[in-house]
Amino acid sequence: TDLKTLVWMDRRDEALGYARLRENVKKKFDSIMIVQKELTAKGQTDASLNLLLDEAAELARAIDGESALGAVVNALAQLGRFDEAESFIRSIERGRQDGGWYNLVVPLAEADRMENAIRAAGEIKDEESRARVLRKLAEFCLTPGKETYADPVFEEAEKAAQAITKEQDQAGALAVLTKSL
Repeated sequence: TDLKTLVWMDRRDEALGYARLRENVKKKFDSIMIVQKELTAKGQTDASLNLLLDEAAELARAIDGESALGAVVNALAQLGRFDEAESFIRSIERGRQDGGWYNLVVPLAEADRMENAIRAAGEIKDEESRARVLRKLAEFCLTPGKETYADPVFEEAEKAAQAITKEQDQAGALAVLTKSL
């Protein structure tokens, strides 16, 4: 069943019914996120969309890996629900939080919440991931009006890159950061 088509034909409940019928947790999650994405694209951001995201968040917790968690964080961030995204990340067991923080940094910066973006980047435990997202944040700091954050972000990006234990990966991270300057 084409869930996107059902949503665009204003058959939202039917689309959700089909999405919830999926037996596999990952497929159910993916289907609910398709419905959520299409509803958001249509501009339907009512309270029922919040409930749908809550349902997706519960399913994401049951899925191995960080991609489902990151998708929920992205969806919350797109709706400007940054505090909820942060609470969701913190509710996940420690070893799985990096992907959520990674997915929250750039939307925070784009929403002019630079202090929160820098703090979120600092929550990432994996040095390579932290260096990668700080590089993105450093590039963002080159835009007019964001220059005041450039020095602390570049310093944090350099520290993260230097903390990478594999020499080749460390050199690559530093090279990419240098290109951003």
